[in-house]
Amino acid sequence: MLSFDPQSILQQNNITMLNYTWHYGLSIPLYTHFTSPIRRYADLMVHRQIARILGCDNYVYPELQISFQSNDDSIQKDIKDSDIDLLVAWCNDRRLKARRAGEASQHLFLTACLRDYGPFYENGTVMDLSANKIRILIASFGLTIETEIKDFL
Repeated sequence: MLSFDPQSILQQNNITMLNYTWHYGLSIPLYTHFTSPIRRYADLMVHRQIARILGCDNYVYPELQISFQSNDDSIQKDIKDSDIDLLVAWCNDRRLKARRAGEASQHLFLTACLRDYGPFYENGTVMDLSANKIRILIASFGLTIETEIKDFL
């Protein structure tokens, strides 16, 4: 069985050999998908690369201390491997932070609902028990709670 490692969505060795117009999942030769750059930094990078291909101004990534110069050759020629490594790590970090923020937002919403409309009584499964802590899975809410035993009793 193969497992998916969410920590390594992007890897430099996967990026350097990609055909940038091919969509693997749809199996079509030309595909570009755009979403809000506010939500997706990787999509913002796509916008900037397309702008470079079209001969627009140079772009600078001050937070990464990387500059990319437009030229008529391949868009990869002016990007060093170390720059790609930095961009990949930065994108993965942002993706992980966005996922955690989404999870925290859902947790906050559930907490507000429980406060306003509770109490609710649900079955839970003890996942871990130590001398002073207990961890319980409440599957119906998709929630794992860890608390000190003295607070639980």
